[in-house]
Amino acid sequence: SPWSRPHIHFSAAVMPTMGPCCRCGACATSSSRLDFQLDDTLWKETFSKPGGLVGARGCLSPVAFLAARILILLVWLSCCVWSTVDWFGFADYGYWWTKLTHWGAVLELAYFAFAAFSTYQAIFGKVADGLGGKTPWFVSVTWCLSAAAPVIAFLVAVLYWVLVYEPGPGGPSMISVVMHGGNLAIVLVDMALSRQPYYIWHVYVPLLVALLYVAFTLIYYLAGGTSEDGTSRYIYSAVDWSQPVSTGTLVGLIVLIGVPVAYAIFFTIVMCRMCCRRSAEASEKQVDEDGAEKSCGPIYPEIVGAKIER
Repeated sequence: SPWSRPHIHFSAAVMPTMGPCCRCGACATSSSRLDFQLDDTLWKETFSKPGGLVGARGCLSPVAFLAARILILLVWLSCCVWSTVDWFGFADYGYWWTKLTHWGAVLELAYFAFAAFSTYQAIFGKVADGLGGKTPWFVSVTWCLSAAAPVIAFLVAVLYWVLVYEPGPGGPSMISVVMHGGNLAIVLVDMALSRQPYYIWHVYVPLLVALLYVAFTLIYYLAGGTSEDGTSRYIYSAVDWSQPVSTGTLVGLIVLIGVPVAYAIFFTIVMCRMCCRRSAEASEKQVDEDGAEKSCGPIYPEIVGAKIER
């Protein structure tokens, strides 16, 4: 918005000793908005090319980037199908939808689908490029989902191994490892390849998702829902609303502390991704004319949430 741009310049001016990455972090934070409209860069620039080191050295063309996003989508779709088929041999399918693991899996699948579609539209689509209100709806949906998917994947992985998993003979099943570890790994790959903004104020999105699931577990309990064994009055034994004090304390810690901490971790990862790109870009500028080091192609710009003056 017009009033926020002077604030961006001011942030950079009052911190002259900061490096470019730090200034970018200040800009990304101070210019954050609650909506999901790209105000500082054209949406096709953001979604048609990779970011990070891959984008800095131009080693992945836009078409190859699209192929990578489609591959990520297909891999995770296969994992979700595998999880569903495996569940049929374990319990009634309706219980599949009660688990946070599977809420996170569907959320992640939706994000990868919209990300691939947005990248396809940015490269081959006929939707007009633009800023602000001209940001297409599917780009806004992709960006919104990208704020929640990594955090929920992180919580699913951590909470499963800390609160749910019970060691036994033979160790965990492969599908358990995939759904509670592979989910986080694949979202990190997407984050490393993309150049989508990650605004600090968008932490409200994973917070809302977490609160929605907490509300679901409570309503499910009050409605008489049970675990997949058909008798236990909870979805997870650690979230047993028949013991409201301990359960309320646990979910409160997860939502009010766990979610913001996880979001801060991913925000830091995005900042590091941009710093790596800038370092690689600086190295390219110092290359001798005889080509002591060669890049794979042209250097693509990357954003983290604000237009940065060069």
